[in-house]
Amino acid sequence: MRTLRVLTLLSAAVLLCSAAPGLEPLTCSEGNGPAAADKAVHHINEHHDHGYKFRLHEVQGNSVEQVDGGCNVKLQLDLRETKCHTINPKPFEDCEIRGMGERAVKANCTVLMTIKDGDADITKYECDTRQEKTNLEMVRICPDCPVLLPLNNSEGLKSVREATAEFNKNTSNQHYYILKEVGRISTGVQRILFFLPLFVNS
Repeated sequence: MRTLRVLTLLSAAVLLCSAAPGLEPLTCSEGNGPAAADKAVHHINEHHDHGYKFRLHEVQGNSVEQVDGGCNVKLQLDLRETKCHTINPKPFEDCEIRGMGERAVKANCTVLMTIKDGDADITKYECDTRQEKTNLEMVRICPDCPVLLPLNNSEGLKSVREATAEFNKNTSNQHYYILKEVGRISTGVQRILFFLPLFVNS
């Protein structure tokens, strides 16, 4: 079967900024979990400079240790990947979560936070990111669904370079497009899909 290539070009130059909602104030009370998790997800997305934004799926753990002048908070968060790339200014709360058939990705994050005198600071966070379902599990559930390929897949990257070069041959373009990163490479029975966030040089 003939392979079809789809090139999706994202340019920060054409995106309009939108304001993110304000965060709730944090305290050292037992019920601080939702507000602390909200701040943590904002922090993670602000420091996530590639790929796609995440949204909170579940707070799996929330421990509070009282210290002089405040407290130390440890959160265990279950996050889900959205369809909004990090260059998309849309608040992550408004981004659609990727469905299982679209090869959903999850992140298990441990976040350490210090709250003192009403100010909350994220001191450390670590996230373990993986597919929600493995390729083998997905084949059993949905044989026709796309399969995620590693971002360093040689055949996929070759097609990415060819697609970018072909796009730049378009004489109607006012700019030359340079590849910034490959967000995803997925393959199916009849087609290969490429999602390529780009930046523009005049």
